[in-house]
Amino acid sequence: MWPPADFEFHAEQLALGLDGMQVQRRLRVYADGVVVYGTATESLRGRVDPTAGPTVALPVFERMSVYRLVPGSLRAFARRLDRLGIATMAPRQGDSLSPECSIVLLRWRAFGAENRILVQGGVGGPVAELLAAISAHLPVGERFETGNGSKQLAAVLRGVPEPLADRAAAMQVHESLCEAHVDEQLLVDAFTLACVSGDRSRAQRLLARYSALPRSTAPGAVESAEPRLDARFLQRFLPPQ
Repeated sequence: MWPPADFEFHAEQLALGLDGMQVQRRLRVYADGVVVYGTATESLRGRVDPTAGPTVALPVFERMSVYRLVPGSLRAFARRLDRLGIATMAPRQGDSLSPECSIVLLRWRAFGAENRILVQGGVGGPVAELLAAISAHLPVGERFETGNGSKQLAAVLRGVPEPLADRAAAMQVHESLCEAHVDEQLLVDAFTLACVSGDRSRAQRLLARYSALPRSTAPGAVESAEPRLDARFLQRFLPPQ
């Protein structure tokens, strides 16, 4: 029966900028039907090692839309992904990356199986259908694409709220979601919002929860623009007292 209790789907679009890869949008679909969609136009940046190492960007998701799929819509979405072969797709799809193209990272889990897929450049066939199916479940005007004429499908949902750009509301929503879902990336997103809002005590509470989350069992450990981050690194972003 779709979806299974462990169903979870994440999508993330990134673009190449002057400062490296920038997360533009992120989607989460949970087994209870909750959909979390957000876009980011800014990020907090820092080096894992102050003297060397890669620069890590923490996107600021203050423009959000959160809604819940009715059981029939959730079932149809999960089955659609399965029929398009997401479980067995090769981990890399599309042409080589060009400056005009975006990258889309996908992570899917169901029935104990999991797959991670990186899509870049021009795609066709089931991969193009997959991106179109994902975008058809987003608010009007929002979509995941990698460039080069990505396929479009008509929206399949009604009543989806438009994304709202409100930092305070986004902070509250993130905290509520963190209570309902064990997702380490969601905790990092909430922590980032608290930092840019200058709320040190809230950021410290979220960082403590993130630090206590077992790495081996965290279901939200998505392959993303940001690797699994050490709490000592995140402490550098805390607002001043």
